[in-house]
Amino acid sequence: MGILRALGFRARTVQRSFLWESTFIAVEGIALGSLLGVLTTWLMYSNSAAFEGLEGGFPVEWTSICVLAAATFAASLLATIGPARRAAPIRPAPAVRVTE
Repeated sequence: MGILRALGFRARTVQRSFLWESTFIAVEGIALGSLLGVLTTWLMYSNSAAFEGLEGGFPVEWTSICVLAAATFAASLLATIGPARRAAPIRPAPAVRVTE
């Protein structure tokens, strides 16, 4: 992200790019995790002898999934805000300087 600052972007633009990237990764992870979780549960439900006598279809608790997805998304953004604010004002030369 130091490159963006070197190219003349404002600190707020750099901060927004951090947050957008975090949002994309969080949404992607939540979607894939939810899909794979429901798929795995369905496979266990349909292939296990323990569930053979149950009447009705495959139960999916959409409310629980949505609440957990929202909490995960909020936690992801909260975890990103601090580092984005600290990284936004850094000039490129000190950012790439190696200290030993």
